[in-house]
Amino acid sequence: MVYAPGTPGFNKDGPTLSNEFIVSPRVGAGIIKITVYGDDTLSGDLNAGQAMGLSDNGASSGYYVKYNDGSANGENVMRGLLVEPVPATTARGNQEGLLLVGFAVVDESKTTGVDANGKTDMGDRIVWI
Repeated sequence: MVYAPGTPGFNKDGPTLSNEFIVSPRVGAGIIKITVYGDDTLSGDLNAGQAMGLSDNGASSGYYVKYNDGSANGENVMRGLLVEPVPATTARGNQEGLLLVGFAVVDESKTTGVDANGKTDMGDRIVWI
């Protein structure tokens, strides 16, 4: 499912997020519903603007995890940015979240975990400022 202005996280004037990393959503901004893996290595929640990858390894396979360019388990390909914070500890289990997958202008200084390779992974779907 793709969300656009007028759906949760947006109002008629643009995004209504806890972390205003989205400077300007383009028409039809690509926001999808995802499941984030409840990872026991995380000490707290994932913040809005966190770069995310899609794991293809073991118990986390098929779930979204923090993007890690140094990995070789699917999480080394940046798939998007969390739109809102997500509790992601094992005690809370897997959690649903929203992922910006493209068609927006993003303030890179307000994101976490983005690197040059991740930006290349996103291609021209994100305009970074």
